[in-house]
Amino acid sequence: MTDSDETRLTAPQLRQIVEEFKLKAIQDINTLKRLIKQSEASYYALYRSFLFLKLCGNAAVLLQYARQEAISLTAKDSLSVLDSLKSHLVNETVLS
Repeated sequence: MTDSDETRLTAPQLRQIVEEFKLKAIQDINTLKRLIKQSEASYYALYRSFLFLKLCGNAAVLLQYARQEAISLTAKDSLSVLDSLKSHLVNETVLS
């Protein structure tokens, strides 16, 4: 048996990995939505949103998704929160 045979994933293992990734992505999206709503009224929540995005590793994707949703719902407060978060993340070089 070669090393490549030992590291090869079976179909059920690969499916499990994909399902876990999807679950994590959905949890991150829901967390960001909740934090954005709270950030509309609280600077502390805005800071928590910033930290969440800085540490999550998917800041660009999550911001893009949240922005598209805010535009579709015409949520002006959410858009201003997202713009603020994006500018701070760019300043911190989390986003380019």
